[in-house]
Amino acid sequence: MFKKTTTVLVFLFIQVLYVSTAYAEDKTIATNLTISQDATWDKTIILDGAKITIEQNAVLTISPGTIVAGRNGASIYVKGKLRALGEKDKRVRFTSEGNGKPNFSIAYSIDSTDTSEIEMKNFILEYGGGNIDTASLPAFTVRGKGNFSNGIIRRNHITAVRVWSKDVRIEDCEIYENESIGIENKSTANTLKAENNWWGASDGPVQYAINSGSRDRMKGDIDYDPWREKGPIPIVILPGFGGSFSFRLLSDKAKDDWWLTPVGTAAYRYFVKSLILNNYFHDKDFFWGFYDWRMPCRESAENYLKNVIDEAKSKSGHSQVHIVAHSLGGLVARDYIQSESFRDDVDRLVTAGTPHLGASEIYPIWEGGKLLGDKEPINVYLWYLEIMKGDWNNLDFIRKNFPSLGQMMPIYDFLEKSGSGKLICYKDQKGRNQFLENLSYGGKNLRRITAPYLIAGTGKDTLDKIQVDSYNGGDTKWTDGVPDPLDPPKDTKKGDGTVTVKSATAEGKITEETHIIESGHKELLRVGAESIFEQLKVKAKFPLLTKIMQHFLLTVEGLVDVQIKNAKDQMLDSIKHEIKDGQFFEQMIGKNKLLFAAFPADASADEDLIKITFIGQEAGKFRAAFWNLSPNDDFSKRELEKSIDKGIEVSYEIKMGEKENGDPEITVEKVAWSNLLRVEIPEAGKKYLNWRKIVPRVNVWQDAEDLENISDINFNYELDGNPVGRDIDPGEISLGSHNLKITGRWKIGDQEQSEEKEVPFEVSTSLKSLMALINRFHRERKIVNWETRSSLINLLAEAYQESSNGRASGAKAKILAAKDLLKICDESVFANGEESERLAESLNYLANISQP
Repeated sequence: MFKKTTTVLVFLFIQVLYVSTAYAEDKTIATNLTISQDATWDKTIILDGAKITIEQNAVLTISPGTIVAGRNGASIYVKGKLRALGEKDKRVRFTSEGNGKPNFSIAYSIDSTDTSEIEMKNFILEYGGGNIDTASLPAFTVRGKGNFSNGIIRRNHITAVRVWSKDVRIEDCEIYENESIGIENKSTANTLKAENNWWGASDGPVQYAINSGSRDRMKGDIDYDPWREKGPIPIVILPGFGGSFSFRLLSDKAKDDWWLTPVGTAAYRYFVKSLILNNYFHDKDFFWGFYDWRMPCRESAENYLKNVIDEAKSKSGHSQVHIVAHSLGGLVARDYIQSESFRDDVDRLVTAGTPHLGASEIYPIWEGGKLLGDKEPINVYLWYLEIMKGDWNNLDFIRKNFPSLGQMMPIYDFLEKSGSGKLICYKDQKGRNQFLENLSYGGKNLRRITAPYLIAGTGKDTLDKIQVDSYNGGDTKWTDGVPDPLDPPKDTKKGDGTVTVKSATAEGKITEETHIIESGHKELLRVGAESIFEQLKVKAKFPLLTKIMQHFLLTVEGLVDVQIKNAKDQMLDSIKHEIKDGQFFEQMIGKNKLLFAAFPADASADEDLIKITFIGQEAGKFRAAFWNLSPNDDFSKRELEKSIDKGIEVSYEIKMGEKENGDPEITVEKVAWSNLLRVEIPEAGKKYLNWRKIVPRVNVWQDAEDLENISDINFNYELDGNPVGRDIDPGEISLGSHNLKITGRWKIGDQEQSEEKEVPFEVSTSLKSLMALINRFHRERKIVNWETRSSLINLLAEAYQESSNGRASGAKAKILAAKDLLKICDESVFANGEESERLAESLNYLANISQP
């Protein structure tokens, strides 16, 4: 008896020790286990066919962030208490590990007795339940007390949660995509409280007997009102390398504004247009996850992706998002999801053309320093980069400024010693991609914490193997050999032109949920849209009748303002955004003003002329490029570099079309310069004293190359509506405001052009000015009497002396004496009466301002 008892005690001691300490690290339990004392699970617990029994007096506590992954018919049987109390960003997850044995259609299930107490908060219950022999098991069966809150109950087989007890509440949960029934109440005497849940659609659940569509079905007497009237789970779209643009790419001082690069992203526009046609709304149901694709994936995930996810959750009311990622975007998503900072806020991850194992075509770029300019999505960036940084195409610049490229280096055997026919083992390479190695062999298991679905393109010539020779250049290039030839030929059709099938599917190491389609790399989101929608449960009809317009794009550098008008005379500039779906961004970076403008344009229309006007802010040069972007991501570009001056305007009429082979074409139909008429004198708004004549200084600005052939220049003048000669005599016109209108006419080549400018100015006087005017009038024989001239000069000189000594009354007296003298002058004093009137007006003005 004693021996037997001792044996039992030893067994129990070992069992308790195992339960309480062994799960400090990830553990696999493959044999049945009874928990008879309080125990805690954390990290990852894999139940491989094992039945875990929680005895009536025991409590199993599952810590926040713990994953319980079942396989091969594993089960948890609760007689006592089960507490799975996760946190908002660290949920407790019950999930499937994937069955490894044949004839198992169920991964795991959880059952309980009427003595059990179950408390679940901030949890995920997924992929549980199913059939065993002829029996159907729910993922979770509740027979005792139960409280489920702030959880996600999804994609369970047959039935997710079956309730037999009256003392159960299910609230503030998201219940969706369960195979047959989301919540089932088997108690005929009690109503199950299931309020404030989201049932996969805004209009709540439907009864099991009715076809549910995308909504989850319920069965039995369930009080589900009120329910959460939320829309679909939001989708975050992550573009690939070069798919996002911002002036932040050019300077850290620029604003952190990001937008979709039109070049090379037609498939993105198709995908988004398809979402919109199926009632998904931007910034509510789907969000752009733009990021700085040059930087390491971790920086992009932390600084950009997490913020977008937070915004999507806040605006949608959901606790998780779906991510659809193209190319590099998939690595950014994985780096977040598999990191310690992951907050359990991603449900499905769809990657399209993501180099999960790297891409061979990165090797010549990263090892040799040649940034490939034929990668369409980054052509716009390269255009600005050439302006901002002339010497950018070298190894040091690329490795410093494009670390993300190094993170896409292959981690498979892809180098072959030239002529040997033997592959170099990746592990023997000097240049290793630690980033992808960590994602593949370290970090969190992607399948356990999200639902990955990998799309690969095939049928396009793609680079896989690279022949290399030894390199003895004495620098840091080609650490594992120089390609032979330097531009390696694409050697397989099992790829999308950029990423091989084996890399895009990760050779099945991430998930078995893969889809291979005939498509090039940049078209994957368009060609694969139907399968992506199916994964995300977007109810759509295909083919979608979406017309993807051509795009007009303008890139500018220089101190100019820009106005754009389309064929409908709609304006797009820094103030007006009349063109639908138009983008207009400008930024001062140091002394450089950079501008980016784009909008959809129908090149097949007859009236397809686009007018772009550049207005000089100051003298200097500006550079611009007009781009015609086709729906197939081909483009035509016209560049220009022009001199311009402040206020000068030059307008280009652009026509977008197609060549005979269908390639886009862009032509400049007309160039028109305006505001070339330059008036230096008189200056607008300036006051001119009436003693000196104004000699207008007028010319035509012609410093640009286009304007060297200006000819037949002439000018006409009108003062206050009356024709005048070239010189203007302020002494012969009234004091106050006047307007000089200058009309210039000239030819640019054979084209006649005219411009008008009106210059307002003022005429004023002073004691010294009036004395100078009287002297000039005498010299010009407009005052013919010397004595009168001398008397007037003397009185004004005395007035000036009085004013200089601060005796305003004395100065006014002298001015009034001059007025009296002028009154008694007869016609013999002046050549005509006009001069007398002007002098009298000036004396009146001076008398009024000389107050005692």
